[in-house]
Amino acid sequence: MQAFPAAHDDDSDTMEYTLHMMDFSPLAIKRRQGLGRVVEDPSAIKLLSEKLVTTSLPYVEVVSNRKLRADDLASIQFDQDRIYLDRYDVSSFRFLTKSD
Repeated sequence: MQAFPAAHDDDSDTMEYTLHMMDFSPLAIKRRQGLGRVVEDPSAIKLLSEKLVTTSLPYVEVVSNRKLRADDLASIQFDQDRIYLDRYDVSSFRFLTKSD
């Protein structure tokens, strides 16, 4: 999961982010059921250490259309099955699909 800066709103001094989630499991690629898009080209991912890691593995990328503030990002927890957002009901999130 990575947070990318969203388009900055000039009316606000608060920076907002969108979540990009990547699932490398073969089952996610096989059964994505319209959620996200399958990325098969090599992709470079920038780590916190500024190091670039390039992967050639296919993965499903899902992008949230909900914008989050930095303090919202700090409250995210996840395990192998779920993402937990302390301040939000996850059912209120809509994820962008290939048709969006």
